[in-house]
Amino acid sequence: PVGVAIPVAGFALKSLSNKMTLSQAEKLSEAIRSRAPLASASQKFEEKAAEFVSKRTAKTASGAALAARNFASNLRSAGFNVSASDLFGGLQATGRADNEPDVPRRPDQ
Repeated sequence: PVGVAIPVAGFALKSLSNKMTLSQAEKLSEAIRSRAPLASASQKFEEKAAEFVSKRTAKTASGAALAARNFASNLRSAGFNVSASDLFGGLQATGRADNEPDVPRRPDQ
């Protein structure tokens, strides 16, 4: 599961980086490396994100949402305007397609 965490969190952060300029993305990278609470929040978000993607249950969803909220709070403290819904929304779009509504089909299909 930990090996999955980096790509998953990377995807979520990549979706955020699409909204950021290059200098903002570099500032974010430096902030994560230099601040222990931010680095810890980032690591916990990665772990919870991997759990959520590998096993989508209410428990893993609430864990990922809480970690996203904590990470977003730490990001705001570092000067980045990122919401927990931005982080968690990136996770909901990853992985399986079972989060899409079922399409009605004829019985012979």
